[in-house]
Amino acid sequence: MIWAGLAAVLLFVIVLVVFSSREEARRAAWFESARGGLGEGFAAFTPLEGTDRKESRGKLDGREAVFSADKATTEARLQVPLPAGVDRGRVFDLIVRDSGGALETGREDVLAGWDDEHGHIVFRTGCAREAAATVKVLVEESKAFLARLPAILDEHAKNKAESGARTFGDLTGDDGRHKLLGLALSLAPEEWELTRARPELVEWERLPPGDDFAPPCELRVRALAAEAAYQEAEPRQRLVERVADAFVGNLPDGSFEGEHPELHGQDAPALGPFPSSVLVLDHLREVVVREDETERQPYRFIARAVFTPWAVAAVEISAPRDDAQPLLDHVLGGASFEKPKGAP
Repeated sequence: MIWAGLAAVLLFVIVLVVFSSREEARRAAWFESARGGLGEGFAAFTPLEGTDRKESRGKLDGREAVFSADKATTEARLQVPLPAGVDRGRVFDLIVRDSGGALETGREDVLAGWDDEHGHIVFRTGCAREAAATVKVLVEESKAFLARLPAILDEHAKNKAESGARTFGDLTGDDGRHKLLGLALSLAPEEWELTRARPELVEWERLPPGDDFAPPCELRVRALAAEAAYQEAEPRQRLVERVADAFVGNLPDGSFEGEHPELHGQDAPALGPFPSSVLVLDHLREVVVREDETERQPYRFIARAVFTPWAVAAVEISAPRDDAQPLLDHVLGGASFEKPKGAP
């Protein structure tokens, strides 16, 4: 029995070694074929320090480019600089801020990302078994995308401008109010930029007044279901505590001076005929003060929930500590509610 077991183990090791050897040979041939597809101007593949990738540097249409793939040949990337005259900030907004870091180029299997350190666009796709096919897809799609990029940026800017003219983006009704909440807010597009509009959450960022390193400030409106229990003060207070707890759950370690604070909701003045509750939370936030330099600054998070018979509007602000309350007061000073069509 012992000899049979040892024989089985030995056979397994032999099979594993043979398979590994063949796989290594296949991968080596894949990278060699990829280099051939890229052209004579590309150097031999070398390991990319700190990653499991190998890269080859060369030129495409006279411009520096980097082709890379992970050693298992599952994903390939082509990194190219922006065309002359294309605004780097607009591309950053398109790919990073408004597309979550991955933008479809026009093909579902090719995504465009962003390398902020070098100001390059990074195209990526899954590796085909034939390296030449992978190279061909990335090279052709990168050229087509870069040729369309100015028009893509103009169309994106147009869409954002049209969306910004509607306070809640696609959730803005014909009357200018939030379709689900019946809420109207007066937010100047030159002061607040709409960054997200989903049925459950709308978000804005405050635009800095000409200062690239102005402390960030975010405003959010959540649409929550109305419940009969909210006729009482305590359930209303518990709701803003849950909203604040969700905010705290996304904060990094070291955001508080001392121990984690307890969350206590309180009654707040009614907004029109509708009761409200509020919770104020002070914390620390890492803020960019100048290029490549940050510091922790005092911030304040305020959650103010307004309870209408058809829905709950939870309005949140996160801003420098001295600015948070005045900003929220200003936003809510022009707020009003009307029952939306079709609301229960």
